[in-house]
Amino acid sequence: MPDGRRLVLKTEAGGVLGALAMQNADGSGTAERLTEGTRIERASFALADGSGIIFADGTGPKLLRLVRERPVSRLLPLPEGGNGVLSPNARWMAYVALDAGTPYVSVSPYPDANASRLLATPGGGSQPIWARDGRTLFYMNLDGTLMSVAIDPRVPINVGRPVQVARTAYYGGPTLLSRTGTYDVASDGRQFLMIKEPDDASARRAQVVIVRNWHEELTRLVPLAR
Repeated sequence: MPDGRRLVLKTEAGGVLGALAMQNADGSGTAERLTEGTRIERASFALADGSGIIFADGTGPKLLRLVRERPVSRLLPLPEGGNGVLSPNARWMAYVALDAGTPYVSVSPYPDANASRLLATPGGGSQPIWARDGRTLFYMNLDGTLMSVAIDPRVPINVGRPVQVARTAYYGGPTLLSRTGTYDVASDGRQFLMIKEPDDASARRAQVVIVRNWHEELTRLVPLAR
């Protein structure tokens, strides 16, 4: 959260895997569950004043107000997708929607996202992040490379052509919609924090190693003193 004292996380809260929860940023205390939803919920944006969270549960971006009643409102109904993030002036929301199984990033006005919808990534993409000046929108391409589009935030908003920021493919999550925040942008819009993919493709495959008769093997390797 903006005040640095609270942390919104995707975790297991109240015995529910994927429940949206909040906990002190220093790790103290216990995770407090924020909703009663039955779907997996993923936070994608915290409002600048700390009054709410934009999250997704697979049915489009939703807004959770951090007041006593914790009301949830749907910002845009989508059959799949979400991951909404607001522009620095909070006038526009970039979000991910699926079309024929492919994720695309679109931009709509906020909070009336139903008023219009402008496609920002004609070739597909996910994980949108705004630059601090609100004039560039970064996103993860389908091949894992970082892309950007220039934004003219005036009304009506105008989106430029996609430009490749980095040729290297970086980690974007096990599926295109299952993760948010696998990268971040510095305040100057020129430096990025990324997760590098393993150089060896075989290292990406998870392995389970089962050791039988391990006690006998341990005794052979480290004989007990008599």
